[in-house]
Order: sequence, then C-alpha cells, then structure tokens
Amino acid sequence: MDDLINPRTAGFKCLRTPPNLYFGNDQIGAYFTCSLICCNVLRTFAPESDHATCNRDLPEGCARCKQQTPKICCELCAPDSFTSFALPPSDISTQAKSKKRTRVSQKYKSGPHDMALRDALHSFRREHTVKLFDEPTLWTYGPSLIMSDAILSRIVDATHAHRIKSVEDLQETTHWNRAADLGAEVLALINLHVPPPPPPPPLRNANDPQSSTSQAASSAPRSVSIKRCGACGAQGHIGA
Repeated sequence: MDDLINPRTAGFKCLRTPPNLYFGNDQIGAYFTCSLICCNVLRTFAPESDHATCNRDLPEGCARCKQQTPKICCELCAPDSFTSFALPPSDISTQAKSKKRTRVSQKYKSGPHDMALRDALHSFRREHTVKLFDEPTLWTYGPSLIMSDAILSRIVDATHAHRIKSVEDLQETTHWNRAADLGAEVLALINLHVPPPPPPPPLRNANDPQSSTSQAASSAPRSVSIKRCGACGAQGHIGA
C-alpha cells in the first residue's frame, strides 16, 4: 500500500508499476513496456490481446477489443503534460497577487442557447483532447485535460450574462490556462450559439414634445387627501 501511495519515494518511476506488480499482471501473459521510455524498468504489463480472434474479417482485428496505450502514461513518466494542474507556490509573499475573477451569477434559468453552447463546449474539449493527445488519453483521463467541468460551466454562466466579448474577457472571467491558445475558437462558439444582447433604447431628445409631456406629467405635484374626523365629520383632525 505504501508503494501505491508513494511510488516516487519507493523508487518507482511509473504510477502503473505498483498495482501491476501487486495483481500479477506481468504473469498473466505477454508484457510490454510503456511507450514513454524514461527508465530501464518494465513499467506497464498487459495480458495477451484476443482482438485478432474477435473479428477475423479485419486484418488488424477488432478495434474495440484491441489494447490501446494512451499517449500520456502518468505524472511520473510525462511530468510536462501535467504542469497545468500544478498548484501555485504556498508562499504568497514572493509572488504577485493574481487578479480576481469577475463575479458571475449562477442563479438563472437555462434556455436553449445556454444548452446549445454547453453541448458545443463538450464536443470542443473532446475533439481537442484527441487532437492534442489521442483517443486512449481521452478514455483514460477524460476531456478535462483541455477544459475542466468548472471552467465549462463558468463560460456558460458568463456568456448568459454577456460578460465574454473577447479573448481577454474569457481569460479574466475564467482564468482558463488555455485561453491564449484556444480562446478564439471558444469565442467563435459563443458568437455562434448565443445571440448578442439587444441594443439599449435610444435616448429621447429634450425638444421632443412627447418627452416634455411625460416629464411634465411626472413632475406635477400629487394631490394630498385631507383628513376628516370619523366622529364629527370635521376636517383637520381625527377622532381619538
């Protein structure tokens, strides 16, 4: 258990090695090393695949049963692929304070435009996960490598409030670490699925007769009702 929790201090250079050794995956069948060679230790084991016998009509066998190795193995094998998830330094006195995100209200009723944008962002992050990495990485780690669920929901909320009009607004509102590279594509999805806000009503001219009439009516003094006594009927006082 200690090797599984602390593989780095135990001398392992891959997070897959402790569970594979514990469950005896190296003794089930043929084994292979990880595609990212960073040490001389056999780090990834797998049984022999039977995808060729699943579908004999295809020369490469069944695509669903064929073993897929993700392009990214783990944090120890490919540390550069996980830099975007690193926590900031704990000593805040030595670093500049980051600008706070813009407040966005989440209390609203989602409409068709909000749901369409949410579906488009889900497809966007899945497609870019496969594009930047590969399909096994999408199946293993999910599309959060490109955009987390929290960032996706915040984009939808900010768009509903018409807070995102540029890539700079996207960065300031969400603090998305890929806004500089993929922000233009997200902005295109926003403009495609969410209509712009209606323009403000035009200001009325001071010389407009309708405007002057409405202003005169609003500035006219209100009539005050005179109090009348309920006992004697006289004005100016009320019955005790």
